[in-house]
Amino acid sequence: MRGFLFNDTSKLKLYLWPILFRIILSIEFKTGARMFAIYRVMLPLLLVVFVAMGLWVSFLHFPWEWVMYAVMGLEVCVATVVMAVEYQAQHVGSASGWGSFGFLGLSAYFAFLLGIFRLLLWGYQKFWV
Repeated sequence: MRGFLFNDTSKLKLYLWPILFRIILSIEFKTGARMFAIYRVMLPLLLVVFVAMGLWVSFLHFPWEWVMYAVMGLEVCVATVVMAVEYQAQHVGSASGWGSFGFLGLSAYFAFLLGIFRLLLWGYQKFWV
């Protein structure tokens, strides 16, 4: 079964996309170019971190497929919080930009913990099973 937004027979997508487009335009007009300045910096950073984390989890080769979904879901949740913090911090002088460093540090720490967990799992599989 295909998703409801991509189903050719669904009329919902005909009504949903203009509504989403109007919401995006209203956000743009309310906040101006300052909001898109955050996206210009943060979105490439988020993309690089998502790809790097996906490659890292793929390299670690966990025996369960759900690990990749859990890691990517957690990264998306953290990125959503970071984007909200960055947006609110742009209104405070010299506070903007620190959320991206926190996101990088948290992602690196999480990648380190995943590596340690995989090493412990490998040791358990190698020596005790």
